[in-house]
Amino acid sequence: MNPIKIALTFLIVGWLMNMPAILQAQESPGFDFKSVYMLVTNLFGDQPFTATAEIESHGTNSSLTASVGFCADGEKFRSYSDMANLKSDMFTADAAAVFKQHGVDRTIMINRLDKNVKFLIYPGLRAYIREPGSLLPDAETAPIKIVKTIQGQETIYGHPCNKLGIVFIQEDSTNLFGTVWQALDLENFSVQIKLVSVGNSTQIHFENVKLGRLDPDLVEVPAGYTRYDNLHEMLYGKTAPQKIPETKAQADARVLKWHQEQADKGDPYCEYRMGLHYRDGDGVPKDLDKAREWLQKSADQGDTDAATELAKLFPKPDLQPPPSETPEAKISDVTILSAEFGTGKQVVDVTVRVVELLYTKPDGFTVNPKSLGADPLPGKKKRLVVKYDYQGTNHVLVVQAGKYLGKEALVKNTFK
Repeated sequence: MNPIKIALTFLIVGWLMNMPAILQAQESPGFDFKSVYMLVTNLFGDQPFTATAEIESHGTNSSLTASVGFCADGEKFRSYSDMANLKSDMFTADAAAVFKQHGVDRTIMINRLDKNVKFLIYPGLRAYIREPGSLLPDAETAPIKIVKTIQGQETIYGHPCNKLGIVFIQEDSTNLFGTVWQALDLENFSVQIKLVSVGNSTQIHFENVKLGRLDPDLVEVPAGYTRYDNLHEMLYGKTAPQKIPETKAQADARVLKWHQEQADKGDPYCEYRMGLHYRDGDGVPKDLDKAREWLQKSADQGDTDAATELAKLFPKPDLQPPPSETPEAKISDVTILSAEFGTGKQVVDVTVRVVELLYTKPDGFTVNPKSLGADPLPGKKKRLVVKYDYQGTNHVLVVQAGKYLGKEALVKNTFK
């Protein structure tokens, strides 16, 4: 059994099956253990490597995107995950905040098949848990047939690739279909795979691939970390009494306190959450002025969710425009203050370009990297956040990539 293939199996199986289980979601039908193992043993080479796995999975009732660091060498491999790089409708942003508050939002898993031991390491607590190593079933006994077809060549993120179609035919189970792109410049390393079954699709793209031996320290527990037998002991101590479950009011108060503390330190997410607390009167007296203040602080740091909510709180004219006064008549009153394109903190300033486009194309233009001349996140979803003045009042309009923007849309936005 090839150790590198074992390592990749744990990466894919862990994120397609174990992570949803952690989030109290059901496993997706069709992505059973043997199918993924057979995929790995047939599509990946034997060379040691380091890479980042970008995972995007969509099911009938849920979706998940994640970025996972991964490396493997012989019978040793390591993965690194951060809740900040995971998004899913299976858990709330507040749940991620609680993970971070307890110091378990970042996890390193080291699996040493040479010693039959596994380490779960939590850098936020400078602690680790030691467990028996994980072993896989013998793939030779798996009753699965794999059919491959060559579909041609295609370039994926700059890598010339052979494109293969894959079909897994299983007895008494749902068939699994896939597409694999093997990079010719990386010794046929499978830089991208896409799996599809009934109601589910998952794509795994490997970035920053480096072939070659690893630094031995990467597969050892860092010096100075404390060992614990289990997660409860690590969080609450060996002699701690049984923890009494929190009431909802206690949990809400604790989360609010943490949001306030981190917002005071300038954390953009918690600034955004404090804006929502004051907007809704959630745990604090309702105060729209304070809501705008916190949302503005977060939006100024590039949080587009905060910018979206802030736009809804800007003062609006009490009166609708008279029937005889059309929006077109007021287009000249629009002044662009700023325009940023991207997602979260990954944004670029495109103010000059937006002003130029609205001046030369007053009827509008399509928001995309080509028209704006910038692409801070290739292949990712992005949006344009435009702050502007209309007749002496500031407004914000958020336009998703692929949508149309013109001065008329800016004017109409002020009367919503």
